[in-house]
Amino acid sequence: MEKRKVKWNGWGYEDEEYPKDKAKKITEILSGFLGLSKDDFSPSITLDKIKIEPPKLNIEELQKKLKNSQVTSDKYERVLHSSGKSYKNLIRLRKGKVKKFPEAVIYIKDKREIETILEWCEKNKVACVPYGGGTSVVGGVDVEDIEKPVITCDLTELNRVISADEKSLTAKVEAGVRGPHLEEQLRKFRMALRHYPQSFMLSTLGGWIASRSAGHFSSRYGKIEEMIQSIEVITPKGVIRNFDVPATACGPDIPHLFAGSEGTLGIIVSATVKCHRIPTKKFSTSFVFPDFQSACEAARIIIQSEINPPLLRILDEREFMISSLVSGGTFNGGSLLLLGFEADEENEKAVEAEFEKSKEICQKLGGKEEGKRKLDDWKNEYFEQPYLRDILMDFCIVVDTLETATNWSNLMKLYDKVKSAIENAIFSRTLGGVSCRVTHVYTSGASLYFSFFAKSKKDEEEELWWEIKKSASDAISEGGGTISHHHGVGRDHKKWAEIELKDSLTLLKGIKEFLDPHKILNPGAIFD
Repeated sequence: MEKRKVKWNGWGYEDEEYPKDKAKKITEILSGFLGLSKDDFSPSITLDKIKIEPPKLNIEELQKKLKNSQVTSDKYERVLHSSGKSYKNLIRLRKGKVKKFPEAVIYIKDKREIETILEWCEKNKVACVPYGGGTSVVGGVDVEDIEKPVITCDLTELNRVISADEKSLTAKVEAGVRGPHLEEQLRKFRMALRHYPQSFMLSTLGGWIASRSAGHFSSRYGKIEEMIQSIEVITPKGVIRNFDVPATACGPDIPHLFAGSEGTLGIIVSATVKCHRIPTKKFSTSFVFPDFQSACEAARIIIQSEINPPLLRILDEREFMISSLVSGGTFNGGSLLLLGFEADEENEKAVEAEFEKSKEICQKLGGKEEGKRKLDDWKNEYFEQPYLRDILMDFCIVVDTLETATNWSNLMKLYDKVKSAIENAIFSRTLGGVSCRVTHVYTSGASLYFSFFAKSKKDEEEELWWEIKKSASDAISEGGGTISHHHGVGRDHKKWAEIELKDSLTLLKGIKEFLDPHKILNPGAIFD
């Protein structure tokens, strides 16, 4: 079967697009609000207009060293693998402003050949960027600012569930498997991982681990680092594996050293993940609260009552309004709390009791139950939303998301500070808007996920984007939030990561120096 092609200048596969009826509705709404005209239309250039020099490296020499893995210098592959899917990445690609591309892309088909590739890179002073789904939105796989020549190692051919232990509910999985293919394979063993980031359709297990991803069921199942039991990583110093047991006190936690390392310390090739029984019953509803703060208070009390709903999300007033307009629903003000539980035959009654208790808490704090409809509308939009960005970019609209996390005691202060910073950055130059949702909750705090859009003049999109992004990131750093809860550091967040990591950055650089003394692995990500 022919492999589906991923868009080089947008989100998703080439045979997918945002639903036309919704796109028409949204562009009509924004045209009125932002005053768009035909003069604002600025579509992407085509691939043939991208200027790319032939590779300077001896690619044939490298291919001869590899029996199974495929080396290609095809133009589409080099352009696709030059960067991730951030707004900055796509606006540069769409305008033909990317100046550097990998010399070659290697589709890894045999993990043992990675050591050969890394040896070749060290010998030839070539950088190596590990690449999974390519969905980084923070510059995690960008090659443009890397001084050395670059090759990209694409892991998506390593996509099998190697083994499964149904009794222990664990599975050893290759790192290049994409989300849908992983869940499909796990179903054969009557288990599921239940990790659903918004990039699920494209992103890979290795990418999730490398960026410390969070899925929308994380309030129950945890972030990806909590789902790892063991890991296998290939570094320039050799292969690193940890003992495959549920818990140990035998030294520091090795898997968590590589979780969040973004390909700078080694190439993750497999991991044993902790799975769950496949849900057979679901309970869900939604509540409208008078305001965002009261909805957040309900979420705090639910999670601190030792109730862990897989889905507990809150849309602030602006986010709720936009969601209602897109789905064709009604909006009468307020903030929307989405509540979802899932169970199997063994724990159905216990889960239903938690569901009912959560509803009681919401009602007691002023929430009005709206049933499943609004939650279903949101779920239908969840995987579609990134596709909308491509359409808006055609009209010179800057659109992006950013996220953080903080303690409950600081949540509303940080929310107000970041929202104000984004609004000030937008309204000092143009028209636009900002909204927010709580995406992940913990007993001690929550994650805030902001979305913004702004009308730009042609060829000023990146400048406006950076002004908004910098203002928001400064506000997050000054306001006591982490610079990233689940997107990662990449290259876009380095300045603020250095502030947050402080002295521990010296430790990270020391580990990097030991494992990768020639600095060939994704140089420039996380730190310089």
